Amino acid sequence: MTLAMALRAYDGLVLATDSRATGGAHQSEDTSEKFLQVNRDTGVMTYGLAVPGYAGISRLVETVKSKREELTYFRPIAEAAGSVFRAEYKEWLTSQKQQGHEIPEELKVGFILGGYDSATNQFSISHWESPEFQERQYDGDLLAAQWHTARFLLNKLFYPEISVAQLRELAVFLLVETAITEPTVGGPLQLATITLGQGFQRLHEKDINEILQRSQKRFCQFRKILLEVFAL
Repeated sequence: MTLAMALRAYDGLVLATDSRATGGAHQSEDTSEKFLQVNRDTGVMTYGLAVPGYAGISRLVETVKSKREELTYFRPIAEAAGSVFRAEYKEWLTSQKQQGHEIPEELKVGFILGGYDSATNQFSISHWESPEFQERQYDGDLLAAQWHTARFLLNKLFYPEISVAQLRELAVFLLVETAITEPTVGGPLQLATITLGQGFQRLHEKDINEILQRSQKRFCQFRKILLEVFAL
């Protein structure tokens, strides 16, 4: 499975993921769309099984648009999201069984909702994963699926005063270093920020490439340190 993360800075959130798809009969590709903007202040991501994942985030966006007056703030959107994700997953699972495809239990689909809740004046993160789709709320950050390398590095490099601008660069570093050790993580990076002033802002490919370019020296220094530490 992929790596999807919602990271909290002092001034907002950073949402980031790779683009490698996973699926039983649907083999790995590096073109998967893994997050969408829900409204001005909220974004949703998916990881794991690609087809029910994209179906789930797409349906949530459609639901929020069709019920704009009811689903304005983060908490009502989160309360609706679990049912949407569960319904889309069950529909996909039924279709797979009808086609004779068996989906191994270890193949999961998960969803992360991140945004600014203007009703509570807080940045919020919620998480759902198959098959239960029980909502979990996070006061800090969330790294989902293949996250061991990223979690180690985040624990070492994160500090409470980090800004959204700095956290974008850290998210790229976590994704790149995780992709080196986890073959299910890869492909073009997908990032967005959520701030009070600008709401949901997706980074274009050019912006991500500029971060990657700035980070090349950092990547080299990190690997040099590892080689020196483990040199025999």
